[in-house]
Amino acid sequence: MGTIKPLTERNEEALSRLLAIWESAVRKTHAFLSERDILEIKPEVLRGILTVEHVFCYCDDIGAPQGFIAVANQKIEMLFVDDSVRGQGIGKQLLRYAVDVLGVRFVDVNEQNTQGVGFYRHMGFSTVRRSEHDVQGRPFPLLHLELTFKQGNGTRSAMKNEITTLCFDADDTLWSDMPFYTEADKRFCALMSPYADTDTASREQYRTASANMPLYGVGGKSFTLSMMETALRLSGGNLPSAVVAEIIETGKQYMDHPVQVLPGVIDVLEALRGRFSLIIATKGDLVDQERKLEKSGLTPYFRHVEIMSDKTQQGYARMLRRLGVQPEQFLMTGNSVKSDIEPVLSLGGYAVHVPFHETWIHEKAEPPRENDRFFSIESIRELVDLPVLLKTKEKS
Repeated sequence: MGTIKPLTERNEEALSRLLAIWESAVRKTHAFLSERDILEIKPEVLRGILTVEHVFCYCDDIGAPQGFIAVANQKIEMLFVDDSVRGQGIGKQLLRYAVDVLGVRFVDVNEQNTQGVGFYRHMGFSTVRRSEHDVQGRPFPLLHLELTFKQGNGTRSAMKNEITTLCFDADDTLWSDMPFYTEADKRFCALMSPYADTDTASREQYRTASANMPLYGVGGKSFTLSMMETALRLSGGNLPSAVVAEIIETGKQYMDHPVQVLPGVIDVLEALRGRFSLIIATKGDLVDQERKLEKSGLTPYFRHVEIMSDKTQQGYARMLRRLGVQPEQFLMTGNSVKSDIEPVLSLGGYAVHVPFHETWIHEKAEPPRENDRFFSIESIRELVDLPVLLKTKEKS
């Protein structure tokens, strides 16, 4: 009789054994991978084993691992069983342990791994969406699965509807920001008219800002520096000091623009505070976002404000851990599918998309087609009836 044990020491011997299990399983079930693919992926698997939050092994009577599962944020990152012991129920035991003990609800599977897809569907998982490429951009489609349970004659997502924490994006969700950015970009393009047409200047400014994001992040200061860098490039380094001063002033005006709370926001916050814990998660420069929040007058509604350099699944997960909130208790509302919707859904939370009439090109993405934890509304005012909205979604 085997036992399931945590991987307590990630030493060379243990890592070598788990890599051998992975390779044995992949060579049997992933016929679509070439030898070169396997060699390229192997170091990624090693990094995953070293860094993922939970790794549990199924060990035989003498303690030798025969299979393992790696889990982070309610999601299975890896589940592999040595080919020599396939068909003995080891994968099922590891999966059931992860569901019962670690609260697993999600897994991504290569679509071409038909045995794996069949296994997870047999174990109660259903496809919620599909990606054309794997996480490294390779041409191996992924199916994103979520654990489901039976109810009556049908199956539905395991939606618990125990949401306790409502999180709001700030820029273009609570208050207007993009129109001021657009106006600043137009002013910059006008300043660049001796050197480039409007489309070229705007495109080059965005290209510079995108390239600078890993170093500067996003926000008014980053925007100003990127305008300056673009102007120097477009002018061939011959930028008059008067134009430099105009660019700096354009950046300052953008950063100090008036904060206009959007219609319906205060009605929603008044209706929901006391019924839910309200927080903000916004992306940008710390000083910029603090200034806008202060100007908005909305601070008293929120118990916590998170200013993030970027909105990623990992960033949201860290925030929820600090707040002691489970993903299934968390609902995010925002205008950006890329920053407000996709990371939260991937984490296992709920998300509400409220479109704004202007969207920065960097934030553009298609909303998910089918996901029981995703809502799309036309106006933030609809959140006044959030409990009704949740019940309606659950019934559907």
